[in-house]
Amino acid sequence: MLYSVLIFGVEGVAERLPREEHEALLDMHRNLQAKLQAEGKYRGSVQLMPPSTAMTVGEKGGVVTVLDGPFAESKEQILGFYLIECDTIDEAIEAAKALPQGVATMEVRLVSWTGGL
Repeated sequence: MLYSVLIFGVEGVAERLPREEHEALLDMHRNLQAKLQAEGKYRGSVQLMPPSTAMTVGEKGGVVTVLDGPFAESKEQILGFYLIECDTIDEAIEAAKALPQGVATMEVRLVSWTGGL
């Protein structure tokens, strides 16, 4: 089964950490990616660019509109995500626990459609 590990946090927090701490966070991501890849469970991950680069496409009254920025007004944004293949949600949760805690919150969710993966 495929699971997403969504990473939520406040934009720029990790980048404002001292260099050594920021590098340690990146190492946690690299280590998880290498572990999942070695187990054949890694399907990809992305770091999203800041919300200021976002465009929101939606429909209102039958008209498709495009707006600058993210739709949600929140301090916390989705910063990135992993797509991993696990036998159980508990296994996916263990992967999420390997990511940097404290600077972000992880949400693990079953994926039902991948568009061709």
